[in-house]
Amino acid sequence: MKIKLLIIFLIAHSCLFSQKLPQNFYEHYTGLISDELKITADLVKTGNSFSGFYCYEYHEEGLWISSNPIALDGQVQADGSFVLNEFGQNSSHFKGILSNSKLITGTWVNSALNEEIDFTLKATYARGTINLN
Repeated sequence: MKIKLLIIFLIAHSCLFSQKLPQNFYEHYTGLISDELKITADLVKTGNSFSGFYCYEYHEEGLWISSNPIALDGQVQADGSFVLNEFGQNSSHFKGILSNSKLITGTWVNSALNEEIDFTLKATYARGTINLN
């Protein structure tokens, strides 16, 4: 009896906690690159193509200042690893892991400044908006 209960628990646990990465999705993400840069991204995954736009905000003289939207283009591998390059530029890119469509973690790399900074993005939707998936 204990073995049957253990098997049922393991099957239920694997179904609840292992989310497969969807083949296609759109998500609106917010998060941080360090404590000094807020980031907002709208990303689309279709097959192994991964693209979209992001903006960052930085704090200066008591105000948050937003960048212009920056286009991103890249690829997602079968294991969820990805690289997103700033479109038309070679100085910055994001690399990391798509755990599922709701969470992205990785490193922002700025080759021009020789910087690598960890980031985390979570799918978020402001109150009153809807998820398009």
